[in-house]
Amino acid sequence: MDVWFVRSPLPLVAAQREDVLLASHQNNAASGNIGVYSVRANDGTREFFEDCLDFQRRKPDEHDQRIFNNLLALSKYVARGAPPPKDWKDCPPTPRATHPVTSAFVGPHVIVCSTLPVPTELTIAVHPLGTSPLQTWHGKKMIARELGVWRGARRG
Repeated sequence: MDVWFVRSPLPLVAAQREDVLLASHQNNAASGNIGVYSVRANDGTREFFEDCLDFQRRKPDEHDQRIFNNLLALSKYVARGAPPPKDWKDCPPTPRATHPVTSAFVGPHVIVCSTLPVPTELTIAVHPLGTSPLQTWHGKKMIARELGVWRGARRG
């Protein structure tokens, strides 16, 4: 487990207007994080995830988050009818989407994605990033305890 929901995400999802709504990094609100995302079921998102899987099969060493973010960026160009920039070095080599998806980031303090997560009163979920100690079972248990979501946590 590496995402803790401290409140229900249902109000956020119910208000979702975009095809893809995803978390951003707490220290960079313009950088998507696929640790938490919500997707509307439609032809565009089906095509989007087919492209993600196709790209991952062709480039298995490529970081899945980079693939996801690049395909979302490409979709914005396609939706505008504009070609992607010629100097875009990791522009996905997928065919043009026939159903481009819309996307938006959730505020960086609503879903907190960070190596040093700092939850606020707005926080719905916490997604700690990085390596040890947060990625170890003990580190995750400690974070869960601090958030009061570990089954052994004492509520005050």
